[in-house]
Amino acid sequence: MPFTSHKASAKLKYHSIDLMRLVRSLTERSILMKKFISLILASALGISLAACGTSSDSSEQPGASTALSQDFGTSSSESSSTETAEESLHEDSLPEYERCDEENFLSLCDELTAAGEEGNAEKVIELYEQIYGEYQKIYTNYDIATIRSYQDTTSEYWDEEAMIDLEMLNNCFDAYLLALKSAGEGACADALEEYFGADNFAEILSYEAMTDEQLEMTKKEKELTDEYIELATTEIYDVSYTYDGVVYTTENLDDAYYNTNDYDAYLEVYNGLLKQINDLLGAVYLELVQLRVKIADSYGYDNYSDYAYECIYSRDYTPEDAQNYCDIIRENVAVYYNLEYSGLEEEIEAEEETVTAALENLAVIFGKMDEDISAAFTHFLESGYYDISTSENMAEQGFTTELPSLNDAYIFYNTALGDTLLSISHEFGHYYNAYKSASDEPLLEAVIYADDMDICEIQSNGLEALATNYYNLIYQDGDSRTAIVLNDLMNQVVNGCIQDEFQRAVYNDPDMSLDEMNELYCRICKSYGEYETGNVDYSWVFYPHTYQQPLYYFSYSISCLEALDIWYISQDDLQKGIDTYLSVVEYDDDYRGGVLDMADELGLLSMTDEEGITELGKKALNSLLELTGYTADELSKEELETYYIEYYGYSPFDYAE
Repeated sequence: MPFTSHKASAKLKYHSIDLMRLVRSLTERSILMKKFISLILASALGISLAACGTSSDSSEQPGASTALSQDFGTSSSESSSTETAEESLHEDSLPEYERCDEENFLSLCDELTAAGEEGNAEKVIELYEQIYGEYQKIYTNYDIATIRSYQDTTSEYWDEEAMIDLEMLNNCFDAYLLALKSAGEGACADALEEYFGADNFAEILSYEAMTDEQLEMTKKEKELTDEYIELATTEIYDVSYTYDGVVYTTENLDDAYYNTNDYDAYLEVYNGLLKQINDLLGAVYLELVQLRVKIADSYGYDNYSDYAYECIYSRDYTPEDAQNYCDIIRENVAVYYNLEYSGLEEEIEAEEETVTAALENLAVIFGKMDEDISAAFTHFLESGYYDISTSENMAEQGFTTELPSLNDAYIFYNTALGDTLLSISHEFGHYYNAYKSASDEPLLEAVIYADDMDICEIQSNGLEALATNYYNLIYQDGDSRTAIVLNDLMNQVVNGCIQDEFQRAVYNDPDMSLDEMNELYCRICKSYGEYETGNVDYSWVFYPHTYQQPLYYFSYSISCLEALDIWYISQDDLQKGIDTYLSVVEYDDDYRGGVLDMADELGLLSMTDEEGITELGKKALNSLLELTGYTADELSKEELETYYIEYYGYSPFDYAE
């Protein structure tokens, strides 16, 4: 397959927050129902409820001078697990934004082309390195504009700048690679092949520029994802549903139960609100699906999933391989996890922690873990390249993005999402990878090769898991906090499969209606043992990745599986677990291959190992029960199915296709 410039946008931000805050009140099975189900299942499954106790820029650039000022506050916010104070921690260390000169960049590319025609290989290489520096500036500009737009989702200025930078990035990428290709096809061929290496040189010669149509589709795709962000952070909060003369919104949804003491009434309000939000956000997704089918077709692919797996994420396995893995997770892990651990996560509590305290504790943890990781964390804190805060117009997401011209990276996290320590330890795994690769990343590889997202997520989830080894040194409730992390990892192993299976099914049948998508999502969730109250589920629209980074979510499942494997290695031999994690970071930095090759080389669990995955799932469930002080009987498949039918009203095995 020829190398094409969709790779220009393939070095994605590492999005780590899977649900917007609203999903806690609308799309997770309600706390009321979870506690109701868990009480029933407690006696049915032999679970003891006597759990172990725990103790306790300029005026023309909106937002540049105000959104990032130093600001500390103390308002509380509930999360699904760890409660974290919504303390704001900002730094305004990003350089002042100034739009790059595209004409100057293109002029340098013309000079490179001319040097190639003259056979001046030394000049070609000199210009190649100079232009790379300019390319890094454009890329960093795009990241800065994107960060600013996420800090203020109402800012048209930053949305426009991000769009301009994206177009400039694509145009300049094309010009850059075409100039190198031209030079490589002439008298400089031998010298350039020696300089770049045979494989990289072959990539250059196979490069094909984006067509005008592809450039236009890329622009349209960003417009639609921006529309989703705007709707998801503003208009969905305006929807309302009237029941028995009372108007309910997303803010007072729980009152629908307390006012009526009727769970059926609550469900009517819940689904009434969710249906309207689904209509609003789902309409954007219908457009995106049709557009992405056209994008895939323009690159010669019959199916968008095949295109995304190969061209966007450079995965070393196919969508069919992913489905085989999903089948293993569904049949051997998910149906046991979702029934036997249903509701227990609501019983896990951890003491409230401010952002400052979370960062101080992470500094202690990383200091004990590894000297190099500790040095990177100190650098991160001193750099000021972060926004860990919350505000009215701030996007409710968290991500890490590279700042290539600064040889650094940036962490964005809205503390309204809660779980600050867990989320920052996760994001710092991404930051650490960027920190390690920033100074020694080969120029050409940095341009044409996308990081392997599966491995990148192991770097984040693996670090989050390893950090739990030190929780009991810092927290009185260390076991509870560890249980929260393990539960999150298990949840993502399962949920990553659900989201990917849903999206692949949509792209296999891109003309399906919104109603059909809602029914499909419900069937898939049921097949994994999720509790569903009907035959439709509207909640998939709350996953930003589905819109912004299609088919990315599968990386969470694979990476959390490997993170659990690393965690169990660390339980037997802490230093070996740390060394394994560091090897994962080094592996990705060296561009040695995908996650299958990495697992084989480092001795980690393979996504094809059904026996190993089944065993790991059982170990993780047992660890969760031990950490929370609960016990449960081990169930056969037949016993499991009996309990599902009795307490959920259906068997997940009836919905597996």
